[in-house]
Amino acid sequence: MPRYDIFVSYSRADNSRVLPLVELLRSRGYRVFYDQKEILVADKWKERLSRSVVKSRVLLLCWSREAAASEYVRYELFRAEGLRKPVLPWLLDNTELPRLIEIQGIVEAEAAQVLDRLRPRLGLQLRWRRALEVLAVFLLAVACLASYRYAHRPWLLSGTVRSTADESPLAGVTVEVTTPNRSHYKGDTQTNGRYAISIPLPKPAAVDVLFRKSGFQSDHEISVTTTHDYVMYLRPAE
Repeated sequence: MPRYDIFVSYSRADNSRVLPLVELLRSRGYRVFYDQKEILVADKWKERLSRSVVKSRVLLLCWSREAAASEYVRYELFRAEGLRKPVLPWLLDNTELPRLIEIQGIVEAEAAQVLDRLRPRLGLQLRWRRALEVLAVFLLAVACLASYRYAHRPWLLSGTVRSTADESPLAGVTVEVTTPNRSHYKGDTQTNGRYAISIPLPKPAAVDVLFRKSGFQSDHEISVTTTHDYVMYLRPAE
């Protein structure tokens, strides 16, 4: 069932006065429930009216002597009050409002003037509310995806390789990593001797690492803890 910005409650006897406002509201983008165009053949009147009040944000009560005598108008009013929907009264004549209505009614006669009085109470139009809802869902999805990726991001095994001859950083050292589940990863040191190898989760407590560089000696794997950087020294080949 569709949702509405405004449910218009009125007496058919006041149709000629109410219809211009309905058309103006619709021209300004508001979604309006107006029974003559919304209730279809074979719909059960009170059931459809009740569901439409539920699906509306506010009830515009077009109040007059004829509306006060209308069973349907009173039914719609009591339904809106029971649901704690905002009720905005438009006074078409001097008929006193029901006691349960505790707000000032609109007394202007022209549709444009009535709309000006209504607008502060109508808030955002349904289409903009839906757009904001879609945006909120999108932002939530982006945040969840970012959180998931952050939680499942690879971890980095990093460290430095230096020469035992003068402790200078060594570039171009091949670093081969073997994890406890026997997965293998490889990287190279940069000009500053640093290496950083991206490895998927889970992060083990230690990994086996082999350092290789032509002209330098390193002929065995060593166990490297993953909690901090590791500095490796390679000896120049004799």
